[in-house]
Amino acid sequence: MGKNSRNRTIVLMGAGSVIEFGGPKTDELTQLLLKDKEVGEINSAVYYTLKDEGIYSEINFESIIHFIDSLISYLRSDQKSGFKDIYCAFSKINVEFLEILAKVDDLTLQECDDIEFRDKNYERVVKLLFFNYNYILIPKLSQYIENPNRLNTDIFKKWYNYHAESNLFRFYTTNYDRLVPNILLDIFDGYKYEEKSRYSVSGYQPDIKKIINERNIPSHYNLHGCLHWSIPLFSDPALWESHRNEIIPPSSYTKQFRNSEPNHANFMIPIITGYAKVRKAQIPPIRHFFYSFERDLMDADKIIIAGYSFSDDHINNIIDVALNENPKAKIDIIDYDKDGMNNNLLSRKLDEKLINVDSNSIIYHMNGFVDYLKNDR
Repeated sequence: MGKNSRNRTIVLMGAGSVIEFGGPKTDELTQLLLKDKEVGEINSAVYYTLKDEGIYSEINFESIIHFIDSLISYLRSDQKSGFKDIYCAFSKINVEFLEILAKVDDLTLQECDDIEFRDKNYERVVKLLFFNYNYILIPKLSQYIENPNRLNTDIFKKWYNYHAESNLFRFYTTNYDRLVPNILLDIFDGYKYEEKSRYSVSGYQPDIKKIINERNIPSHYNLHGCLHWSIPLFSDPALWESHRNEIIPPSSYTKQFRNSEPNHANFMIPIITGYAKVRKAQIPPIRHFFYSFERDLMDADKIIIAGYSFSDDHINNIIDVALNENPKAKIDIIDYDKDGMNNNLLSRKLDEKLINVDSNSIIYHMNGFVDYLKNDR
């Protein structure tokens, strides 16, 4: 069977798909931030501020990271010449202002006058975010990547080999690992390894043209970045380098920023978490991975969604639009339903998040990802 005649099978892997390979649960990562002996007290203060104010319906490690990340943008905003301090101006809005909003022509945005105070705190918040990423989250996440459950990786490999002749697999993950490429070895992950990067002697550059143009090859793309990536030696973050099988140590990361929209700085760590993922995902090659993801969904014969909680609206929107264009795609949704609650929860989430999906096209598999791999024959 020629590769163009194979069924196009798109696999989206979320955090729940790697738990059986040794990956941590969301609650574990949250507790690590809250209980760390160095910064746990500060993270807890953020956590309970968000909880007490009812800012988010669900608070976890991503909520904490997003708050700190947003605070960096707030504190940094008045340091960029040529921009009004929008954040400070918004802080001046009150009831009186709202009453006279119709007089918009008379509106004057005020500059903030406590720059010295904000500079000092800006430095502190950057240090906090840097510490949370590099000394709490990344070391924990790297454990299962370096030593995944071998039995389950063998099950994954057997499943893939069984279906590979009749299916063209295109894998996407919201996780920060290279689990699939490390298991399958010869799958394209968006990088060209036949030559070293022009930026350094150790890393490899993305192959942007191949990501966009070559759609009939098995592939695996990290939609939210990867622990194997680093910023190029000459500090050009337009292209993340891949080091393939080497986990990049936290000591190699630097406090760099790059804007993808005016006055909103992206803290340049090669994983994307928090609630500003759309803004951060505009940096290559992640932007091109999302482009490929949407095209693949529109042409998919089958879509496998494993361990994804449907909490990322930017991904939900892509799925929803794509399935409106491709209503015939069959969908397998895989999760783990220990007490019989997850199935109903997922059904409600899908009704809310994916309005263009025909529920009759969905088959639920609620015994976990590894069980699905064993029985999908």
